[in-house]
Amino acid sequence: MTISLAKYRYLIVDVDGVLRRSRQPLPGAGQFLPWIVQRGMDYRIVSNNSMSPPERLRTTFAEMGIITDEAHIITSATGTAWYLKRLAPQGGKVYIIGEEGIRKALLDDGLFTLDDQQADFVVVAIDRSFTYEKLARACTLIRNGARFIATNTDATYPMEVGVIPGGGALVAAVQVCAETKPIVIGKPERILFDMALDQMGATREETVVLGDRLDTDIAGALAAGMDSIMVLTGINSNEDVLASPYKPTFIFNDLPALMKAWEISMTGGHDDRRT
Repeated sequence: MTISLAKYRYLIVDVDGVLRRSRQPLPGAGQFLPWIVQRGMDYRIVSNNSMSPPERLRTTFAEMGIITDEAHIITSATGTAWYLKRLAPQGGKVYIIGEEGIRKALLDDGLFTLDDQQADFVVVAIDRSFTYEKLARACTLIRNGARFIATNTDATYPMEVGVIPGGGALVAAVQVCAETKPIVIGKPERILFDMALDQMGATREETVVLGDRLDTDIAGALAAGMDSIMVLTGINSNEDVLASPYKPTFIFNDLPALMKAWEISMTGGHDDRRT
């Protein structure tokens, strides 16, 4: 059965491989978000990034000609704060392995406070100042009863200088020494998707996930009960889809091809491309 793109009113949009590659915008990236808004749809940019707060990401996007605002950006750091505020609405004590993004998200409103002796939660994110002492402290706190939270389990992170260890590499180290599995916030888990739906007031049936990675974006959409669109400007290819258990609802070469097909769908045509 063919599914029409015209049914969707809300989008959850990935960043790397969809809107940009490193510091370069991908084709159609500067036009895509305004195009969504002009057609009466709402969106959230959802990223596993935990290093940068939304306001910094907004500036970075603007430098590439991708115009949005902080209210439309969800990171694994802001998702962690969203999740913990629901898990512990009274607040609590946290020990953080991570950088500015996760620290601002958890500490700025004062509900959670830092404590490296009697933390209720140990939160682990990418941290380029990671040390053996931080590892030892996290393991001790978790073994003493602190809940273990991971912003994401991405093993690597792309930088201009090349690929560096991601937050998942540090999460793995803590997990081994603490002998405890974390609660994971980032994609492909469904928490960030649920946060986006909550913010937009959207239903799963009217929402579609747009990404480039089968193991995070498409797998996450399936876990959250939503349809998905894959673009071929990032990590995975058509050949990868054939070999993967995670099948997108639609596949397009790039954002311009997606926008063209969506326009046709909205006018009653049938240029939708179902896998």
